[in-house]
Amino acid sequence: MSDKPSGGAPPSNKTSSHKTRGQSQQIRSSFSSRKGADENIQRLHPSAQHKLNEHEEAIIKNKIEKYIAIGDDAAESKEYDEALFHYENALRLCKEIPENDKNTETIANINFKLGTTSKKLEYYVQAEEYLHTAISGFVALHGKNYFESARSYSQLGDVYYYVNDYKNAIINHSEALKSYTNIYGEEVPLVAWSHYDLGLDYYWIKDYEQSTDHFFKAVSIRITLYGINHDEVANCYNRLGLSFYWADKYEKSIKYYNYALEIWEHLHGRESEKFDDSRFALAKTYYYANMEDKAKESFSASLQYRKNQFGSNSKEYNKAKEWLDKYE
Repeated sequence: MSDKPSGGAPPSNKTSSHKTRGQSQQIRSSFSSRKGADENIQRLHPSAQHKLNEHEEAIIKNKIEKYIAIGDDAAESKEYDEALFHYENALRLCKEIPENDKNTETIANINFKLGTTSKKLEYYVQAEEYLHTAISGFVALHGKNYFESARSYSQLGDVYYYVNDYKNAIINHSEALKSYTNIYGEEVPLVAWSHYDLGLDYYWIKDYEQSTDHFFKAVSIRITLYGINHDEVANCYNRLGLSFYWADKYEKSIKYYNYALEIWEHLHGRESEKFDDSRFALAKTYYYANMEDKAKESFSASLQYRKNQFGSNSKEYNKAKEWLDKYE
């Protein structure tokens, strides 16, 4: 009794929008012609014609700081296209200043902001370019064992993950993990998150041994930091259940789904979406493990919850009913 694809992971439901720089700049072009913009900020100093004196350089640095501040405010308000416009103007002005370590640091920071903002807009092509540039700057100045270097590697890994390039996601998330560990040691949230990211990367290439190894490391750190009853601990257990499920190791899958359920119940109660998601996943594991009574019990409980929560015409309800009907 098995219509489950043997050992395979489900198809990715992540969308990967490879938007190009040209597309994103076309979207942002309206900002460059807006009326009422601060012309003192917009006007470039004609520094290309002569060497800057200290006063002229100070004026340009002040403009750079203003652009960055305005960009940060826009990003905070989730006006990401506008944030990109101001960050790009700040980056353009940086080229007016003679190169030095401080300017290189500023350029790297702006590229990081451009990369992470582009990622939020799903402009993954340019996000990759900006983050590579940020990494080059930070590593050249400080080496890899520097917070901004590690953070840039992590963000670049996320970009590759979202476009389903798991090989490069693993490379960059691994660099982030090494850097964070060298900087802070093992038992810190950033290291746990890097292990969790790698667990996801390996899951999608069906390397379930590596996937579960990283999820185990993540959950161990999180229990040390937060105790057992914490959402991030439950997330790790849920992911362990899923990885073991697709590895056809049902006994272990059942074990870790149940651990997740205990935590969800403690934190959110049994009438919660998180609890039901894990219960439904557990029911499918029971089904493939030929544990009919437990599967029917879990599917029935999930069906009732979904009827109450979403209605009997919802896709959530119908999905649970479809599985329960397998026993008819």
